Amino acid sequence: MAGKSYALDLWVAIKGTNTEQAVQIVKVSGTYALDPVSASPGSWNAHEATIDLPATTWTPADAGPMAFSIAPPGSMAAIEVTGSAASDPLGPPAASSYSVTPYGSAVLRAGTERNATTWDCLPGALSISNPVVEFSNRGRLAAPAGSGGRYAVLAHPRPPVITTATVISSTPPPPLGSPPPPPPPGPPPPPPQSPLPGPPPAPPPGSAPPPSATQRGPGKLATSKLSGRGGKVRIQIACAASGAACGGTLSLRSPTKLRVGNRTKVVTIARDASYRIAAGGRRTVTLTLSRETRSLLRARRSLRVRIALKPSRGATVARTVTLSR
Repeated sequence: MAGKSYALDLWVAIKGTNTEQAVQIVKVSGTYALDPVSASPGSWNAHEATIDLPATTWTPADAGPMAFSIAPPGSMAAIEVTGSAASDPLGPPAASSYSVTPYGSAVLRAGTERNATTWDCLPGALSISNPVVEFSNRGRLAAPAGSGGRYAVLAHPRPPVITTATVISSTPPPPLGSPPPPPPPGPPPPPPQSPLPGPPPAPPPGSAPPPSATQRGPGKLATSKLSGRGGKVRIQIACAASGAACGGTLSLRSPTKLRVGNRTKVVTIARDASYRIAAGGRRTVTLTLSRETRSLLRARRSLRVRIALKPSRGATVARTVTLSR
């Protein structure tokens, strides 16, 4: 109806290279109204609309630039939409909510006088490869929950970059005309030599003991990608030849919250495991994927996983990699 407002929702999946998040989904909700001048049947005028997406926060994974673009097909997790789950456009309108797992990276859902209309847009090309699989408005999940296998998706080889960013120092530069900073202090004078050999002085009570040559560090991750075949993942850890043995706790988590059933949460990819490696050695730790992870991999091609090595003392070593099924 001309002049009447209808609900309008937009979901966009954004990919960030060299980021801990890898992919983030943003949503914009609003309304739209038909143009009274061009709302008569058979007479429509096209209008361009600009929709501002909400701000997102990204964490750099490593040193270097970051680039942001539309995410590839299959990157968007399940979203909740309101309307009828029936595919018949003449069915009774309903205000029930149901889950949709889109094929594309941008989903536009517009309310109408009856059931809402959905546009599932992807950066690439889509064709029907198996017409035996019936259409489903629930998206790419395997039948009967969705229409997985019905379509062949040819992803764009290089989606255009939306914007880029570079990590800069948080220390502001000095104002123009300010005097140069003083030179750093020189090294302290050497301690006086004791005329007689003796044991070193004892540390004051309550102070932390000095670092020991036998103190274990976390080691170094030697794995850049993971395979979940057979429900197992294998992580390779290396320990430097110089220094002591390495050891700690190995943990695998999703770097962002994922939808599992009716909940959105950080997923535990596998149970934590302890490890110890001799100096100069390597070890492959095999972990069993959690039931939630196996379910997500059946619905997706891959997952982003944050691997963390946590020593008993000192900083944690972490890396975000891709887990493929």
